[in-house]
This record gives sequence, structure tokens and C-alpha cells, in this order.
Amino acid sequence: MSTIKKYFLNLNLFALSSDSNETQTDQQRRWNIIGTRVYLILLTLTLVILTLVISLLRQTTIIIIKSPTREQFDSLPVDATCSCSQISIPYGKFVSLNASFHQVCSSDFVSDRWIKAIDFRAQSELDSLGDFRAYGSAQFQILATFCRLSKSTIEYRRSSLFQSTILSPQVLKKDDLQFHVKEVVNQVKLKAPKLFQSQIRLINEMVTNNHLATALMSNFIYHYQSPKLNILYLNYDEVNGNTCECDNWLGCRKVLAWFFKIAPNSYTSTFYYPAWSIPGISDGCLPTYSLLLSTLECFYDQLCVDEIISYFPTNQTFKAMIPYMQSIFTLDSDVQTIVAGLMIEQWMTYMSYDEYYQKCAPSMCNYLHTSRRGFVYALEKVVSLLPSLILMFELIISLAIRLILKIKDRTPIQRMSFKNRLRSLKNFTEKIMIELNIFKRDRSTHREIRLQRYATRIYICLLIAMTSIFTFYTFLAKSSQSKTVHDPTELQFSYLEKQYPRSLSCSCSSALIPYSDIVKIQPQYHQLCTSDLISDRWIKYIDDTHSATQLPMDYRFVGSTYFKLLSIVCRLANETITNALDIFLQSQFVSSQMISEELFEKQMNSLIEDWKVTTLNTFKSTIQLIRQSIDGNQLISADHNFSPVLRRDSNGNLYEWSYLPECDCILNRSCLFPITILYFIEVPYVEEFTVPNIFRGCYPIHGLFSSTLQSFYNLSIMTTMHYILYNQTSFDFSPLDPNLSSYTETIETLVNRMMIDGWPSNVSFASYFNICAPHACSYQYQGRSDLFFIIATIISVFSGISLGLNIIIQIFLQLIYKLITFGLSRSILRQLFTCDTQSRIIRRLHILLVICILTGFCMFSAFTPRLVTVQVSKPSLPIYKNLLERSSYTLECSCSQLSVKHKSFLNITPIFHAICSSEFVSNEWISYLFHKKFSDDQIPASDFLYSAVGQFQSLSLICQLSKETVMDAILQLGISDFINNQLLPFEVLHNRIETMVKEFQLTMPETFVNSFSIVRGITNGNMLMSVYMTNWVMNIDHVFEYRHQPHILPLTYDKCSCSSSATCTSSSRGMLTGCYPLEALLQSTLSCLYDQQCIDPTSTFKVMNMSSALLTSRFALNETIQTLVNGLMVEKLMHTVSYEDYFEACSPSLCVYSYVDERNMTNAVTTLTGLFGGVAVICQLVAMFIVKRMCRTS
Repeated sequence: MSTIKKYFLNLNLFALSSDSNETQTDQQRRWNIIGTRVYLILLTLTLVILTLVISLLRQTTIIIIKSPTREQFDSLPVDATCSCSQISIPYGKFVSLNASFHQVCSSDFVSDRWIKAIDFRAQSELDSLGDFRAYGSAQFQILATFCRLSKSTIEYRRSSLFQSTILSPQVLKKDDLQFHVKEVVNQVKLKAPKLFQSQIRLINEMVTNNHLATALMSNFIYHYQSPKLNILYLNYDEVNGNTCECDNWLGCRKVLAWFFKIAPNSYTSTFYYPAWSIPGISDGCLPTYSLLLSTLECFYDQLCVDEIISYFPTNQTFKAMIPYMQSIFTLDSDVQTIVAGLMIEQWMTYMSYDEYYQKCAPSMCNYLHTSRRGFVYALEKVVSLLPSLILMFELIISLAIRLILKIKDRTPIQRMSFKNRLRSLKNFTEKIMIELNIFKRDRSTHREIRLQRYATRIYICLLIAMTSIFTFYTFLAKSSQSKTVHDPTELQFSYLEKQYPRSLSCSCSSALIPYSDIVKIQPQYHQLCTSDLISDRWIKYIDDTHSATQLPMDYRFVGSTYFKLLSIVCRLANETITNALDIFLQSQFVSSQMISEELFEKQMNSLIEDWKVTTLNTFKSTIQLIRQSIDGNQLISADHNFSPVLRRDSNGNLYEWSYLPECDCILNRSCLFPITILYFIEVPYVEEFTVPNIFRGCYPIHGLFSSTLQSFYNLSIMTTMHYILYNQTSFDFSPLDPNLSSYTETIETLVNRMMIDGWPSNVSFASYFNICAPHACSYQYQGRSDLFFIIATIISVFSGISLGLNIIIQIFLQLIYKLITFGLSRSILRQLFTCDTQSRIIRRLHILLVICILTGFCMFSAFTPRLVTVQVSKPSLPIYKNLLERSSYTLECSCSQLSVKHKSFLNITPIFHAICSSEFVSNEWISYLFHKKFSDDQIPASDFLYSAVGQFQSLSLICQLSKETVMDAILQLGISDFINNQLLPFEVLHNRIETMVKEFQLTMPETFVNSFSIVRGITNGNMLMSVYMTNWVMNIDHVFEYRHQPHILPLTYDKCSCSSSATCTSSSRGMLTGCYPLEALLQSTLSCLYDQQCIDPTSTFKVMNMSSALLTSRFALNETIQTLVNGLMVEKLMHTVSYEDYFEACSPSLCVYSYVDERNMTNAVTTLTGLFGGVAVICQLVAMFIVKRMCRTS
């Protein structure tokens, strides 16, 4: 310790050099030793302070994790981006959705056993119209249908959800995925029940107002008045004392359901009296509506159930429902309330994030990490700064010592004039510039001194040039920086989004935003829906002119029905849109990250457009399917297409029906005749006034939809009609305004757009921003480092350059000296590696240590990964493809158009099943069957030919509707927006379109099939009669014998009664026949159509090509037509994607790609150069210590 203490006490770093001619005084020596101590203290303190300061500075580095595990992903920061290796993931792979239904759907009361047990019409000719036994089976068939439709609707929605995919180019956080899945599932929960309910209401309205006849004779009855059966509409007494008429209302509000008993009297007639009223059950015009108004309270009570079954001739027992079972419904909830919720008690949803993550399988995650630079980096920088600090402090201390000594020196100084001082300074400067020699050594010759001065000048020039270049580069060099703005305003966000669109990330404080808070939609209805023409006053005005003597072609006969239908369409359109809008506005906009105003508006407008089209298509499709069911089954309309004429001949009692003159509704469903008004000018002269563009058809809906409102835009025509009608009511009705809408539009056109003239909407980005309310926005940018870092780097590199140049030039000088003295020889090279003196050993060890340390540092830590970003403006397609090959993972090209229409680059062509283009859906084939059937009056209902016309008409209509539905869907897809602010590579675009088309083909039939099922279910449940009399027939023996209404009896097919099931069928001629032509068709296969002997032995029409069908069809030959309908008769959707058109539509304005420079040579050279000076100093000290220690030891 004493030696070390003595060493430091006498240490003098500022002593004069051995070759100096000056002498050092004791005072100078003492101040030099003090300066050395100050120098060491300042240097040590500076190094410690710099180490602490630099270690606390923050730096941004890019972190890359390849194939991260779930645990690694969860620990990543919010701004990390992880690319999925599979961007399209079906929801079914990670989401489970199930529903439990009301217990009635699994009870005895929807079983075939119960329905058949209470099917009294199949067992007895019951004449009492109000008896539960007359309609009870129908009500429970409808209840079973509702259960079945509810389950199938949910199953279809589940299947559609599971087959649809989530597009996930980046891994979603668990919370974000949960928000997204929750919203998707909520859409299913909200839409399905509302749509189901509105479709039931629409179908019931259409059934009633098209005056379709039920076999139960609960809405009207036929009354014989020779030679015809006239129609009498029924009235019901409601519980509240009101009377309802089946001609004017959909159904009665509440009518008690009774069991009647027979009470014989003194006359030959039989009378019935009410014996017991069933609790909760309602009677009415149609079974569907009366069921919806009923409650199931009786069926929770075993005594009540037993009492009901006691009125039927059966020994079977049925178990009541459990009254104390947990349910969201009460015991006295009406069926309408239960059906409104799709009969669902509970939804069960489960999401597996692990499954999602596994399917996503991220290939790489990267993020920018901002952290303190750490001790190692600080040590590196301090070592780099060490030579500069040593030089700086040496100069400062030396100058300070000289200044102190000069102050203490009392020797008088000769004063000089300012001019002499300048001259002296000039001479001194010139001398310094000429004689400056930093490579001076002892005993140098004049030649060597000259070389040393030249080398000094070269050294200074190189040092200045290299330092200037590096300084310029350091000030201009940019690196990835990150910055965070807390609580940004909307203006700040807009500015940041424009400046940093690629990297800006603003997390929303509220990830779920109701549409109602950001969207306003106000549908504008056609003026008809607010006019006098659909008011009760106008309808009563027309009713007052009606009488039983009017002809079917008279305006007074159809006017009331038409305007009731228009009123209903307006009301239902309004209700449907209101419900759909409520559901839409309850939906949540999932936004975990704030998006730009342009993208937000594009997405919301696209969602609004999709909602509008879906709502319109659902309404339109339901009405089309109602018309298809009516036409295909040829349902009886009370006062339009069916007018039975009774006659008795030698073969017995027969009835036949008559149609509109000169047009057969069976063969031509488009029969239309102008509506007129007959009036007397003076007896007996009758004139006829034709109402412009109003027609009568086979059904009210057909005639109305083909008509226009032209007459009601003209007050003159309206007043003329008023005069002709002889109506005593004062005429104060206003016509429609021709300036607001076109009078040439048909009613069908108006209905197809749901009576809407416009859909004004407003999307509020300000509201979206306020609700999202991002607490902070972070973004990355290419920026310059802070000034302290730049200055420190320049100083460290300067010291390294200066020392490096010094050493290199000294080595060259030594070589030159040797060459001048000895010439080029091997001895010179040997001397480079000779260590014969201590100084040479130190020098060689010094060099070796420096080389080893810098090499090791270069290998392990000199290369810091650097994210390099390259921009290419407005690239062409070939340039883009080249960029894609070079950097496919990071290439991003911003589209100048944020969204493009699908039709601009995608073409979809549907290929339909061969049956839809065959002769079997042609008018010639249907006409051929029609004449073949009516050429033989003895064909029974069980013969296929009896209803073949209806079946093939249904097939033709299904093909037509399928084509319309598919083409409408394709058209809508074409005009919808493909939103993508980044240009997609061909493979990604192709995969996305491929997935979209598959989803499109799967989801396209959803509305059609559901609506079709509901229409069929309500048609069947209401037991609507067919003109073909294939489900129910009239027993006219009663008519001739008792002079009252005919008794309606069900037909049976293979021991299956049409009164208990509308799907009864039996085989005939290789096809099926059944209760309804449509139901028989759907259960049939097309195999007969491939067999000439089966379908047409006369070979008038040729069979379909079997080999071609088997090779190209995705449907098997033995599959039912129902299966084809479930696929909308589509074999496949041919689609082509034009990437050139997509590229042109996107028109990328800028392409940016990044790569990680693992071997950052610029940074490595800079770091090594900076370290060189400090390492050289430290290694010299270490080498001296080692050598002297070893020499001392030896």
C-alpha cells in the first residue's frame, strides 16, 4: 500500500518530456503534481457521470420474435404486430353457439301422436265450426311447425356462422376477439327472432287479404245457391264484447275456444251447445293467428290435459308440461310472445382463444422497444469518449497550470504595441503551419523531419475531411423513433393520421360503440303510405259502394281489397324497417383501435348499404315465395280464382270450378283483365268506365302488383269515379302529387323497394371519436437522434479517427524510414515481429490486445439490427411484382382509393342445375300435362297426373326465383365495396376472394330457404285448400240433401291423412303425389326425368342427359328437390379475378417496405472507430502493466 500511495503522491502526468530543452522548477513540478491529481479526479468523475447519464438515456430498438408461443404473445406490448400464417379462420373452429328451447318443443303436444289423437276431422264429420275438435289439430301442427322452424332457423344460423370466417391478418388480442365474437353472436341473436316474427306477420296478412280458403271453414264458408256455392265470411264475438269480421281483419283478438255437445230436439235437425271452454286457447279466422293469441296454461295442468283428451275417441295418455321448470316465460305467456323469441330459453356461447391462436399460428411478431440504454452501452460510449476526454482535460489542466504559473511569475514583461503583437502572431502562425510536426521523434534527420511535416499535413487534412463527412452523416442519419401523444384531440388525431398512417396506433377506451350513437338513418316512404288512399275512411268509402251484385271485374268488387293490401304493405314495410333499424342500431361497432375518418365512413356506409339490401331482399323474397306457394299449389281464393258450379249427372254428384273468362289460372298465372265500373245512364242502357291501369288477376296480389296508381294522381279521374259510383259520402280526398313520384311505377316495383323513396343517413365521425376517446396515440417515425447522442458519437469517433490515423501514418513513416535506409528486404518484415526490447514487447502486446478486443466486440455486439425503410412512389404493376419478390412480408402499398367495387375486378357466373334449363320447366311441357290431365276426367287425386301441372309449375317458379335471388345477390355483391387501404398481393387477394365466394354460396340461400320454410309451414298449418283438391275435398252430398254448406273431408296418401300432416305422399308413375303439389315435388327426386318410359312414353319430350348430369352435377341423382332448393339450384359459382383491374382500381400511390439490416456496417464501423481510441489507451496501460510485471517477476 505504501508503494501505491507513494506512486500516486509523486505521479506527474504533466512533467516535461525528456527531449525538452526547458528546465522544470520545483514550483512547476509541484503544480504539475497538483494538476495531475485534479486531472485524475475530474476524469474519473466525468467518466462516472457520463456512464450514469448515458445508461439512463432511452433508445428505440426493433424486437423480432419468430413463431411466438401463446405465453410469449400475451407478454408482448400493445403495439406489437404479429402476422397470422392463416388469415381466414372459420368461426366454427373456435366458437360454440347453442340454444335451449321452450319445453313445449320437446313435449307430447308437438308429437305426431298428439296431433293424430286430436285430429277429429279424420275420424268424424264434425259440423260445428267453433268446436276445438275442428281446428285443434291444425293449431298444434302450427305449434310443432314453429318449434321445427325455430330449431332449423337457429341451426341454419349456427351453420352459417360456423362456416363464415374471420379475416385476421394480424393476431387479435383475447379481449378484442371476445368483443368481435360477442358482436357477431349478438347479431345472430337479434336478427333471427325479429326476422322470423316479421315474416310470420307478413305471410298471415297475405293469406288473409288474398282471401285464401282454409279447409277448416273458419274464415268463410260456402253456401249453396243453385247452381253455385256462394261465399259467406264469418264473424266472431271477442271476449271484450266486440265483433270481428274475417273479411276485414287478420284475426280476432281473443275468442273463447269451446267443446260442443250434441243436443237432439223434437226436429230432425241436430243442434250443438257449448260444453266446456278450454283455458288459454283462442278461436279465430285462421289457426295460425288464433294460436299466436292463445296461451299454453292448460297444458301445464294434467287435469286440464286429461279433460281435453276426454273429448276425443282415444285411450292414449299425454303428460302435461312441468310448471315449475325454470323459464324466461310465464305460464300465461301467449304463444306469440314465445315465438317472438324463437322459442329460445337460453343462448350458450363459448369462445376458445387457444383454438383461435392455434389456427392463426403467427409466424413472426415485431415491435419497437423503448428502454434505457444500459450499463454495457454506457461503458461502450465512455470508452469511446475516453481519448477525447483525456486530451480535453490534458489541454485544460496544462493551460490552467501555465496560467497559474504565469500569474505567480513576477518577472516584468516587456510591453508590445498592438501592431507588433499582430505581426508576432502572424509569424508564429506561419511558423506553426510550416513547422507543425506531430510525428516528431528524437534524432530525426532533415529528410525525416520533412517527411514528418508532410505526414502531419496529410493527417490534419484526412482528419478534418473524415470528421466533417461523419459529422454531416450523423446529423442527417435517421432511425426509427417512437412517440406518444396523451389524450389527443380530434384535430390532433387527424393530423397524426395524415402524417403517420402506417404506424399510428390509438387504443380506444371503449371498444364497443352502438351504431345508434354514430349513425342516423331516416327512411323516406312513398307518399302513398301517408296519403288518404290507405286510410280507413277511404277503404270504408269504397266498401260503401260494394254490393253482392257486382261482377268480379268491377272496381267496387276489388277496390277495397286492393287498398287494404296497400295499407298492409305500407304498415308491414314500416314495421319491418323499424324493427330492422332497431336491430341495426343496437349492433356494436367493434373498434379497439381508432381508425381514420375516411376508413370509418367507408366501413359504416358499406354496413348501412348491406343492411338496406338485406332488409329489402328479405321482404321481397318473402312476398315472392308467398306468391310462388299460392301459384304452385293453386290455393283457392274465395272470390277470385275459384267459383265452384255444382251439377248432378248420371255418374253422381260432381263439382267443377270456373276461372276468369278467356284465361285459365292453372295454365297461366299471369291472367290480367282491366277493371271497369258499370253504371246506368238511363235504364236499360249500361255504360262501362275503364279505370286506367288497374287490373284483376287470379289472386288479388297478382292484379294489384301489375297495376299502377296512375288514376289516383289525377283529381279529375277520381271525381269522375266518385260520380259514377253514386256514393253519397262527400268527396274530400286528396290525390297523389305527381311531382313527388312517378305515376307509371307498378305496385310491384314499389313493394320490391318496400315503399321507400330514399334512405338519407348521416355518419358522425366526431361522435365515434368522442366515444372511442383514445387516452394515448403512439406512432413511429424516422427521426434524428437527440443532440447529446450526436455530439457524444462525433467526439468518440473523432478520437478514434485521430488515433487510428496517427497510428497508420506512423507505421507508414516507419516503413518509409526503413526503405530509405535499408531498402526492401526480408529483415524489415522480420523486424515487425521481433520483440527484443521491453518497449517493443509492450507495443506488440498493445496491438494484439486492441485487435483481439475489437474483433471480439465486432463479432458479438458491434452489429445492432437496424430497420431500414424504403419508399417507392406510384409503382407500376411490374415494379410492384419485383418489390413483392424482394420483400413480400413487409411490403405495404397504400391505395389511392380506399375502397373499390367488387365488380371492378371480380366476375361471378352462376351455373344452375340442368333441370332449370330443361324442357320440364317450359310452358310447352306444362301445357302438355294440363291437356293430358283434363282429357281424362276419371284420373283420381292419387295419380301423379292429377297435380303434375302444379308440381312442374312449382319447379319452374323455384328455378325462376332461385335465378332471381342468385342474380340479385351477385349484383349486390358487385356493387358492394371491397374495403382495403393496402394493396393485396395476388395470392392473398385470390385466397380472400375464394373464401368470400365460398361464404357467399353458403349464406346466399339462408334468407330464401328460411322464408320458404315459414311460408310452407303456415300454408300447411292453416290447411289452405288447393284448387286441385289434392288435400281436402268437398262432400257435396250434403249440399243437395240439406241445402247448406258442403262438408270438407281430408284425403289420405299411404295411410297418412292430410288433416294431420301436409307432407303426406304416395308414389305414382315414378313420381310422388300428395296433399300439396309443392310438398310432393320437394320430396321427389329427378330420377324419373332421366327415364323416357317413366316421364313420357310417347317421346314427345326428351329426357335429360344422364351421363352429362352425373359428370357435372354436385347433386346425386337420388337427391330430393328439397336438397337442390336448399342450394338455390346452383351447381357452382364460376368466378374470375382480374388482378390487373384490381391493381388499376387500387392505384397505389406509395409502396413502402422495410427490412432488418442485421449486419449494419455503418453502425459497426462507427462503433468500432469510436471504441478504438479508448480501447487503445486502456490496452496500452494494460500491456505496460503486464510486461513490466512479468519483467519484474523474472
